[in-house]
Amino acid sequence: MILPALSVKQPWTTMIANGSKTIETRTWCTQWRGPLVIVSSKKPDFELEDMVTGLPLGQALCVTLLVNCRPMTKDDEQPARCELYRGAHAWVFRGLWPIVPFAVKGRRGLYDLIIPRHAFIDETVSEEVAAYLDRAWNKGFRWR
Repeated sequence: MILPALSVKQPWTTMIANGSKTIETRTWCTQWRGPLVIVSSKKPDFELEDMVTGLPLGQALCVTLLVNCRPMTKDDEQPARCELYRGAHAWVFRGLWPIVPFAVKGRRGLYDLIIPRHAFIDETVSEEVAAYLDRAWNKGFRWR
């Protein structure tokens, strides 16, 4: 199955993967709504390098559902784990589907990532995510 992926620097990737960060911020927006693979970049956030010891780098960690992408507001600061900044867009996630981590060579922007079916740990997901994944596995679904 091919899904869109987004590379995020550590420690933010682990926060998304454990559900404590439900908004990612970017200076650009996307029209995509649906499942999104979260990948940890090989290089961590240089300002927070002391926090990333032992955290996975260069690996796909989870699938989440991107439900909105809009200008960031002050109310987004807590779920995004960062302060509002000029030009920020809030990528709003709902739900979380852990996967068995596997190595990925990340890229900028959204990119295609092949996810093997056996990578999924828990086959019980929301009906919304399940519908996307059914199309992906059974009908050759492509996200773009």
